[in-house]
Amino acid sequence: MIGSICLWNFSEDRKYAEVGYDLSPQFQGKGMMTEALQSVLNFGFQHLHLHSIEAFTHHQNENSKKLLKINGFQLIKGKKDEDNLDNIIYEIKRIPLN
Repeated sequence: MIGSICLWNFSEDRKYAEVGYDLSPQFQGKGMMTEALQSVLNFGFQHLHLHSIEAFTHHQNENSKKLLKINGFQLIKGKKDEDNLDNIIYEIKRIPLN
């Protein structure tokens, strides 16, 4: 296994979820996680009809922060991960179709 990605920690109303991912270091920087993340976001928004997806990452994990930013995630300022205060939280919202 080279890595994993999933949607989990769904809200009770099923309007938001968290994305979690991990990729072995020797496979990082090759675009694999970007492709996987885009597929998971599409599935979450188009098929599960989520309103938003959050991602928690360590504040020093530059690769993860870069991945999230290039895929449209925004830092949620002031929101804390009570289980790990070293984490920062990003979010992406579904773009409504007119």
